[in-house]
Amino acid sequence: MNEKRKLDNLRDAKIKGILLRSKAEWIEGSENKTAFLQIYKKRVSEKNVKLLRNKEGKLLKNNKDSLTEISHFYTNLYKTDKNITYDNSIFDSKNNRRLDDQMELTASDISECECKLAIQQMQNNKAPGSDGISVEFYKLF
Repeated sequence: MNEKRKLDNLRDAKIKGILLRSKAEWIEGSENKTAFLQIYKKRVSEKNVKLLRNKEGKLLKNNKDSLTEISHFYTNLYKTDKNITYDNSIFDSKNNRRLDDQMELTASDISECECKLAIQQMQNNKAPGSDGISVEFYKLF
């Protein structure tokens, strides 16, 4: 019961913060506040997980079971696998020459021809960088 009271207090504090941020003028007990709270409660209830199935397909209706299942899911998702094997063939002496050739290609400067070719192959109406400049701009110049 104490957890429910804490949750209600957190929700009330969040509602007050939302009202302040929205710069809504309200008086305690006014209809505006009531309507706003109804909309807020509806949105909150829509965002909650109501039903959940576990790996076996069993329907979990209890909040505690759902939280436990979610916790197990993310624990398994992000745990490290100790049995990972790596392909070390990249370090074999046979492949070293090929790697040296690739490094030589990537270490050289980009030629004007390579740059023009790359720009021509780009799709229009796209901005390749975070600056928002479209491909058409680059193609023009």
